Amino acid sequence: MSCKVFFTGDFLVTKNLNKEFLSNKLKEKINENDIVCCNLEGPIIEEGIPKKEKVGPNISNGIENTKYLIQNNFNLFCLANNHIYDYGKKGIENTLRFLDKNNVNYIGASVDNYNMYKRLDLIVNKEKIGIINIAENGFGAAVEENYGYAYMLNDHIENLIKESKQNNDFTIIICHAGAEQWEIPLPEIRKLYKQFIDIGADVIIGHHPHVPQGYEIYKERVIFYSLGNFMFNMKDEFLYKHTYCVSIKLEKTKKIQFEIIPTCIINEKVEIDNSDKVKEIERRTKILNNDKAYMELINSYCLEYYNNIYKKLYYKVAGIYKGGIKEKAKQFIKKYILMEKFQDKVLYHNLNIETHYWIVRRATRLLMKERDIL
Repeated sequence: MSCKVFFTGDFLVTKNLNKEFLSNKLKEKINENDIVCCNLEGPIIEEGIPKKEKVGPNISNGIENTKYLIQNNFNLFCLANNHIYDYGKKGIENTLRFLDKNNVNYIGASVDNYNMYKRLDLIVNKEKIGIINIAENGFGAAVEENYGYAYMLNDHIENLIKESKQNNDFTIIICHAGAEQWEIPLPEIRKLYKQFIDIGADVIIGHHPHVPQGYEIYKERVIFYSLGNFMFNMKDEFLYKHTYCVSIKLEKTKKIQFEIIPTCIINEKVEIDNSDKVKEIERRTKILNNDKAYMELINSYCLEYYNNIYKKLYYKVAGIYKGGIKEKAKQFIKKYILMEKFQDKVLYHNLNIETHYWIVRRATRLLMKERDIL
């Protein structure tokens, strides 16, 4: 016997499409699988008060679009992500209530008793599978609180993996983390995911960067660093339209088998991508297997983001702006007329989210070495 599990990347549709948005060929591919899993980026709520203290946009999913996924055999929803708490506890409560009503499995977020850290154990075709859903730190992470989403560095995680290895044939970890829009994962992400496998995981599925990243075989286990967006609509625009799904076949005594299914958005519908986009995924995978090329690209990304994004952010946090007259005027108005103070929440957000911290730390270390300070 065997079990097939289908994974997609991030799903967010901020308006109800009122149409079938999965192509027939894609639905046929989905129907070949026993478990069909989607990362639900943002709560299912149509009326609510967004959390104003959130840094970044507050987003939510429409009810009808999520119903459509369920009608097309999506039966597992991941909730551990940086947007599930955008509408606070009410947003999570509404989401859990909706999924319970529709009799589908979910994992990764809760409003009480640390239930977000519960592992989902399933028996499918006599294969026992344990599934864990976690995410890096961010708005809504259950780092100290007993509500929100499951934090990937929480002390519970190691025991969850070890217990799953003892009680199941396979353990899958689905993690929402990484640098957005980067075509390769950070070294720290690679190290963490391999540690999960060392502890006992068999499959790692990543998302959050919004774009596809490569995959890696480690100790005969498989790591997909980012599937990209499955369908991600904000302000009536679909972002990062080329992505991929993956179908994984799990069978005792056999190596893990997988099929990559490239997809794209055409006329507000997810289609199987028959172009050569799969070659791009393989190209990104090859970079992971070339240490020199990989580190050169990582270092260039870190320096670019530090110089062009993070330094600008830190100036703004402190109420300083190094730019043209127009930008300086805007900052003057914010600081002295609107009386905006030092933005603690922005700095907290930036220093406590692992990806931001790792990028800035690497970039500043490179700069210090360049100047012979280190």
